[in-house]
Amino acid sequence: MQSHAERVLVARLCLFMQSGDVSEYRLLNVGAGTNTILESIMASHGCRFVCDRLDVDDCNVVHPNVGKCVVIPAESMEGFECSSYDGAFSNYVLEHVTSIADTASQIARVLKPGGIYIASIPNPTAPEFLIARFTPLGFHRLIRRVTGHKEVWETRYAYRSVGDLVRTFERAGLECTSIEHFGSMKLYLNGIPILSQLSTVYDCLLRWLRLRPLMGNVCVAFRKKTP
Repeated sequence: MQSHAERVLVARLCLFMQSGDVSEYRLLNVGAGTNTILESIMASHGCRFVCDRLDVDDCNVVHPNVGKCVVIPAESMEGFECSSYDGAFSNYVLEHVTSIADTASQIARVLKPGGIYIASIPNPTAPEFLIARFTPLGFHRLIRRVTGHKEVWETRYAYRSVGDLVRTFERAGLECTSIEHFGSMKLYLNGIPILSQLSTVYDCLLRWLRLRPLMGNVCVAFRKKTP
């Protein structure tokens, strides 16, 4: 089940590439894993790009729009040249890194002036993620299996809030251009009888009341400042 923030992430990347005049964009997928659904969606919309990938685990894939795949932490990015990417993105990755400041610094370093970075993230002040931080990893694996997902990684939440994350990236030289909040309880409990229906009502109530600090699904966008 694709999250709202993930759909917005792809839409913003496509808009960025379709509104420019670059013959072929260079993108960087930070924390890529082995899933290529985002690259495939962007390619299906006619976007022209080559996307390099990095992850702490093996992220090698075969895809017509994928370039090099490097096993390396987002906090270091050794071997990636300065000012070499038009855009970068992360899909539910930043909650797993050990240092947001180092990651933000590296992303800012490899982006060209005017380049964009878009990330989907969990909101650590949302109730479901406050609870998740204090429950065993095995419990999350169980929930993910029930809801049709296979992989679970340790979460670190090196940022205390969405605002804290934004300020860290701004200190690294990236200007925040948008923050969008969505409910995530349905996403987390989808497929579990009764709880799935109740979570839909809960997410709709948060949206109606505009209780953004309680919405767990966030898409945040940045642009690298030009000299």
